[in-house]
Amino acid sequence: MGRAGGLAARVPRDAGASLVQGRFAILDCPNVFPLEMQVGASARRAQLGIETLQPVESASDYAARRPAGRSIRPRTPPRSPRPPMADSRDSLVPRGPQGMWRALQWSMQGLRAAFRLESSFRLEVYLFLLLCPLGLWLGQDGVERALLVGSLLLVLSAELLNSAIEAAVDRMGPEHNAFAGRAKDMGSAAVFVLMLNVIVVWALLLLPRALA
Repeated sequence: MGRAGGLAARVPRDAGASLVQGRFAILDCPNVFPLEMQVGASARRAQLGIETLQPVESASDYAARRPAGRSIRPRTPPRSPRPPMADSRDSLVPRGPQGMWRALQWSMQGLRAAFRLESSFRLEVYLFLLLCPLGLWLGQDGVERALLVGSLLLVLSAELLNSAIEAAVDRMGPEHNAFAGRAKDMGSAAVFVLMLNVIVVWALLLLPRALA
């Protein structure tokens, strides 16, 4: 007995099984085969060359006869308890005091998370606390002080963005992906470029003064 005959022997007669021209065929039997089994078996029947005499039951017919309280699609997960975003949608009204306060709270949460979880950000914060007073003291006017201190702040901002990119990429899954690795490398390269900017700015402002 061939593969088709073996399948026919295992299917009960009330399931609508029959042999048509030596090939196994399954009639549409919604009371015996639910929609999930019919859809799942359609690919297997195609591989075996099995003919289907009637089309698979439509989703609307199945929805009409399914038991009460049973849904076709899984339920959506509950929403996060986080409050709505600070910005209002479909409105030209600027952000109010309450929205500004929520945005400030979320910014502080991001700073705390970065300082607690990212060792690179902690190192850069310590360097900023050391070099910021030095830049304010070495700068001769407001422009020089702004350049010396602002270049340090740019490094901290880039490190926060790099950490955000890494967290978003890691959220997608732990498996290796070339695009995910490229995104992380580019974020790290952005921090490196701004560190070079600190060296260039401090050297252009302070080196001529030290050599004079």
